Amino acid sequence: MSVVNGDIATSSGYTTTSLKRHPTYWLEDGSLVVRIQDTGFKVHRTLLQRNSPFIASGTWNSEENNRPASEEVEGCAVFSIPIDRGVSSDDFQTLLEHLYHDAPLDTDAPFARTAAVLRVASSKQLDFPSIYSIARKRFEELYPSGPQPFVHPDNIEEALELAVEHNIESVQRGLFYSIVTTSELHDEEEAGMGEAVTAAAPANESVPLDSRPLSPANKERAKKLMNSIMEHFTPILFTVETAEHMPCTDTFADKWMPLVIGPALENGGVGKPLETLQNIIDVDWEAEGLCAECAALKRQEWREQQEDIWAKIGVWLAETR
Repeated sequence: MSVVNGDIATSSGYTTTSLKRHPTYWLEDGSLVVRIQDTGFKVHRTLLQRNSPFIASGTWNSEENNRPASEEVEGCAVFSIPIDRGVSSDDFQTLLEHLYHDAPLDTDAPFARTAAVLRVASSKQLDFPSIYSIARKRFEELYPSGPQPFVHPDNIEEALELAVEHNIESVQRGLFYSIVTTSELHDEEEAGMGEAVTAAAPANESVPLDSRPLSPANKERAKKLMNSIMEHFTPILFTVETAEHMPCTDTFADKWMPLVIGPALENGGVGKPLETLQNIIDVDWEAEGLCAECAALKRQEWREQQEDIWAKIGVWLAETR
């Protein structure tokens, strides 16, 4: 073994590989060297074995991983993570930061840190079950689970891919909805929506759905969901409301186009039912001529429509599997 410019040359008789010491996690009292491609982490074997059945099993210490059992660095056994596990050195560093309490995955952990731990702690990678459970819980807390209020999060494409891959059902509905309502569907023939798609195209913040960095399967599910939402909500939006009292019904007849349909067409509201219904709820209908009784009844109906659409989104997504 030799060290040159911070690199460690190891020779086991089977292969010779240069390892770059990780700048933080090369611990003087470490007892195991974890190799991820050309980066080495010298850490405490017992800490990893105690938390990971995969590491504790010793299955990594075999010729199946193309590394001999006798390979050592500075007297420490080398754990060469198989490439097909898909582990990145950055994700492993984030896991170590949690394990060593340098940056634990707590309730205010950002998406990037949460996603890294979710990936690397899963059974597909290094299998840290208890830490994986913490990461799943934190991941679920990052995203909305209901229609009121609805806020579109950042990182929605990566988050959706992770949610589907790790079968985190509780957040998929909201993430698919965010994808759909911040996208444009340009393939009108495939969508089957014709002019309605053009009329409902979201404003400047939207992007073509086909340009989203999604897997083909999730992109197809999003397209089907978009179609289902628009087919359901278009007739609701374009049907003028009625009320218990005729004067209030007349008010809806006069005001529905300028206060509801017009704004919805301007901001892509046909494809954003939860937001559009909230905009309708927020109109000062009393100032427009509705009596207090009719206004209260209609707002309750619109809130129920939000809940109904939210439930239907779950059904429509289930049908796309």
